[in-house]
Amino acid sequence: ADSKLLGELTKASKVDGYPGGGWLRIEACEADLELKGGWVFIGTRLVARCMTATVTGQTGGAGAVDVRWPGLQAPSVAYSIEWRLAKERTFGGHLVAREPQVALPPLVAEPIQLRIVARAASGDAADQVRIFGP
Repeated sequence: ADSKLLGELTKASKVDGYPGGGWLRIEACEADLELKGGWVFIGTRLVARCMTATVTGQTGGAGAVDVRWPGLQAPSVAYSIEWRLAKERTFGGHLVAREPQVALPPLVAEPIQLRIVARAASGDAADQVRIFGP
């Protein structure tokens, strides 16, 4: 089947999208807005990178820590949040959320480490993608 050419990605282009079966559906492209919604064949050439999230913590009610991060623009996404005390490096806890924010239970006044994993799905379990944060 022939398809209309929307544009071309240059080497090292940064795009946001969803991979599936050797293809990438483009959601955003810093170089060309016309490419949004288009598909590009990537085969095994995709280099996925974790975007560093800016996490802000604030003391909420009852000593809870309010954590927010930039979420994914996806119709069905779930976040898994893991935390631990930075000094001890032992497992602290785990939460699951549908929104890019959680209230962690009261923690001691020491630095903590967080890891946020996003799981995006297109509705078909075979198309699920897991994205790990730092």
